[in-house]
Amino acid sequence: MNEQIADALNQLRDIHEPLAPSWWPPAIGWWLLVICIVVGIVSLAVWITNRRNADRPYRELRQTALALQRIFGDQTLPESEYLNTVNRLFKYLLVNLESTPGATQADGVLWLHMLAQRFHESAFVDGVGLTLGNSRYTRQPYFDKDLTSLVDNTLCKVKKPESRLVAND
Repeated sequence: MNEQIADALNQLRDIHEPLAPSWWPPAIGWWLLVICIVVGIVSLAVWITNRRNADRPYRELRQTALALQRIFGDQTLPESEYLNTVNRLFKYLLVNLESTPGATQADGVLWLHMLAQRFHESAFVDGVGLTLGNSRYTRQPYFDKDLTSLVDNTLCKVKKPESRLVAND
């Protein structure tokens, strides 16, 4: 009997375990996962780039306003020039960046109401923002030192308005 077992074992000597499957090429599921990850990364990069490009003019406007505040704080800029420059920055925002209807021709009280509506700030209509109205053109223009805090809260922090879709019922 031992001989029969030995013969049977000798016949099994040529049989080997199969090799383990190779890791290359990966299965289709791995390819799909890699494609999804690459598409996700590219989409995220495009979204970030588009967002930065859309915010660039506002970022530059904020930097300009901050530089103007520093120059005025150093008392190297006259009050009248400061008023005119601040007004030009507001005009640039409403006319060039946001294309607000009527902002090109707006002046005086209408201009102040547009600024108050854009920034949700009543100080343009009944506070220190009045200095940006027609009083700039008088012989002795009215200047309020608190205008710098209004500029700090508006121009120095201006951001692109969020566009919201309104659902019609």
